[in-house]
Amino acid sequence: MNLYLGLDFGTSGTRAVLIDSNFQVKAQTQYVWENTQQNKLPHVWQKALFSLICHICEKN
Repeated sequence: MNLYLGLDFGTSGTRAVLIDSNFQVKAQTQYVWENTQQNKLPHVWQKALFSLICHICEKN
């Protein structure tokens, strides 16, 4: 089965969705910035990315 991961990094946080080849959502999660300055810090983006991937793996 093919799975596809979509990521969105925005001003309020990050979101991830995992879908299959039939466009069925298999898992989704989000990471909300603690404050408005966090979305400007690269190391926080990295932490958010790793958190999203870990949560997607746990749900799938």
